[in-house]
Amino acid sequence: MGLLENTWIIFTTDHGDMMGDHHMGAKSVFFEGSAHIPLIIRPPVRSWQLHELSGKRCEALVDLADIMPTILKMAGIEPPQDLDGIDLMELVNNPRPDRTFYGNCNNEFFAVIENDYKYMWTSYGGAELLFNLKKDPMEQRNLAAGDEARDILDYMRNKLIKHAEKFGKPALDNGKLVFKPALAGPGSVVKWPGFHSTLVPSDVLH
Repeated sequence: MGLLENTWIIFTTDHGDMMGDHHMGAKSVFFEGSAHIPLIIRPPVRSWQLHELSGKRCEALVDLADIMPTILKMAGIEPPQDLDGIDLMELVNNPRPDRTFYGNCNNEFFAVIENDYKYMWTSYGGAELLFNLKKDPMEQRNLAAGDEARDILDYMRNKLIKHAEKFGKPALDNGKLVFKPALAGPGSVVKWPGFHSTLVPSDVLH
């Protein structure tokens, strides 16, 4: 039917799964196992032809908000100006290293990703994590625990605070992040019927 010759194919997903990374399962958190998902785009070409973007690999920071404006541009439609996302085709030859990703899951887990660094904060207990993804892609060394990256930690925390001031999440008090008491254990976690066991407390550890 010649579909490969006139069809753009986008392979991606909405989230990953921790699968035991950091002793966790499921999603919700912004560790790489949950947040770093595949994105492969195949342009429409005949099998013996090469598209100008064929074989290109882009290391730019992207997120799912970019998919809709990308599809609109593919269809020849100009995206609205007030979107969070951008046309991914523009990044292939002109990566934007200054992009910042802000993540919020259920007003419980938050993340800021910029350049090589990822900052995570939870509203349960206010714990902080900071990783250099280039040097530590498996997120094994929390730079927030020491003083060597104090300036970067302060910078990333302030990025989250400024973002929160703009959108009202998470709660702030005099420019500082406000957190709730830390969870006491698996029994403190709300169970989802049909997803969590009501008999095994450790089933909600993820």
